[in-house]
Amino acid sequence: MSTKLSGSLKILLTGGRAPVTLELARVFRRAGYNVYIAESLSNHLCRFSTKVKRNFSVPQPNRDSEGYRDALIKIMNSEDIDWLVPTCEEIFQIARWKGEIEANCRGKVYCTDFNTLNSLHNKYTFIRQLETYGLKAPETFLIYSKAELIECQRQLKAPSVIKPVFSRFGTQVRYLPIKPKQLPEIDISMKKPWVLQQRIFGVQFCTYSILRQGKLTAHTTYRMGTNLKGGASISFEAVNHPTIVDFVLHFSKAARFSGQIAFDIIQDPSGTLYPIECNPRATSGVHLLADQPFFTEAFFGIPDSLVLPHPGAKGMLFFPMLYSGVKSLSDLRALKQWFTNFKSSRDVIWDQSDPIPFFHQLTIPLSLWLISRRNKISLVEASTSDIEWNGES
Repeated sequence: MSTKLSGSLKILLTGGRAPVTLELARVFRRAGYNVYIAESLSNHLCRFSTKVKRNFSVPQPNRDSEGYRDALIKIMNSEDIDWLVPTCEEIFQIARWKGEIEANCRGKVYCTDFNTLNSLHNKYTFIRQLETYGLKAPETFLIYSKAELIECQRQLKAPSVIKPVFSRFGTQVRYLPIKPKQLPEIDISMKKPWVLQQRIFGVQFCTYSILRQGKLTAHTTYRMGTNLKGGASISFEAVNHPTIVDFVLHFSKAARFSGQIAFDIIQDPSGTLYPIECNPRATSGVHLLADQPFFTEAFFGIPDSLVLPHPGAKGMLFFPMLYSGVKSLSDLRALKQWFTNFKSSRDVIWDQSDPIPFFHQLTIPLSLWLISRRNKISLVEASTSDIEWNGES
């Protein structure tokens, strides 16, 4: 029997810069909830959304953690918030202060404990957890120097992948053959460890799930379509994959996880699943579930049955997809595939009842460019530099 929701909840979302946050704001507002945004970037995607009752500017989470905590507590008390729902990597700062936030507010924080989140976000300890739970995992080494990289690659005797223990978007992933002639230049040290991992060849899948009180309430498995170099996927398609659902259930029960969780998984030609990374937060899978009538119930109640996307549901980011199409003009096969994806996918930013964010998003690259210039970092890094969690003590 489902747990039904009554009344109008007040939801405070963080990560107003992210398309998934805008999607959740619209979903929650359609359900009759009042939605508020707490964001450290002044120019963000949810800034002018008509689905947001009020936007709040807060300190940068990873540069003023205590100030960020205090700002959230103040907002939750002044607006009488029921649920604080983190969406991006600020979730780690929020989880650190979860007990203190809940002790000083009526509302609750929608995430599990910090230690669990951190162990899943860490690309080495996640693999060790898989092995502990009796699940298949690629052979993985933790490395602190180039000398260790050389030795571990020699032991592996197979093509490999190297990446920082804490990283995102695949921006720093490097691929190595069995016997690399030259090692890539990487920033590696005791403070910035990397993992060297057996490279798994096959089909890559992503997942997004919600778990409540130990029960899987919503899930989507999806394939990434178009990717821009140095960034996340800009198109995605839901697929039916029962074996992956079984994996999510097995892992989440073993980890006693509650909240939002996502996995990157590769299925090799034999059909074996290899989970390679975990993102214990919101991901693009949100867009594929947004039109399901019981999606909000999956968050805050217990629906009668598992909430799944429509078969073949597709989403995309319109302007990045246009850019990708222009880059495909010289490759007829790639252009044909791009056009197929483009014409059959829903733009996740456009909403006739909330049109301003679609046009406002065009101003955001300039804001990020200014941040990147000021801090001498890339545009992708500028989009997360103030919220990233990189295992700081």
